[in-house]
Amino acid sequence: SLAACIGTGNIAGVAIAVSTGGAGAVFWMILSALVAMSVKYAETHLAVSYRRKNANGYYGGAPYYICDSFKNKRVGLVFGSAFAILCVINSLSTGNLVQVNSIIPVFYGNNLLWGLALAVLVILVVCGGQGRIEAVCSLVIPALTILYVILSLFIVFSNLGGLCVAICDIFEGAFSFKSAVCGACGFGISSALRYG
Repeated sequence: SLAACIGTGNIAGVAIAVSTGGAGAVFWMILSALVAMSVKYAETHLAVSYRRKNANGYYGGAPYYICDSFKNKRVGLVFGSAFAILCVINSLSTGNLVQVNSIIPVFYGNNLLWGLALAVLVILVVCGGQGRIEAVCSLVIPALTILYVILSLFIVFSNLGGLCVAICDIFEGAFSFKSAVCGACGFGISSALRYG
């Protein structure tokens, strides 16, 4: 989840918004993100409020709080189950396809071989069960997050001379219809890549 938030969703969403709507689209993406933070807070609050506990610890999430929030338990079960099924479909299709499509072009050579190599790595991790997935993610994701932040800061500080111009371009272009629409679409694409 953290990898999707930091990686492909932000990179692809921002790139699409800026390439189609110009620098002003960034303003609308920032505004959309500020509004979305309250939605994310509500989702997290509900997940914690409705979490369950067993011998292995806590578990829960959206399917559980959707299920528990309806007075009619049958309706809650239908909606919670539908959400869980759609999440599985998304993770096996859109989520993976976008991630792989972002990774493979970086490498030179036969895309099929790189795709197979990536599939083998994923299988090795996933076949180890929840414990191996947690172990790999707890090592890889923090390292990639730190690398992402360092590279982002490097790009900003390498271009400090153009920072004021970029900020001016963002605010000058922000109030055109095209920038607003493209910024909202870019945020939507970013969210779609992240959540399906």
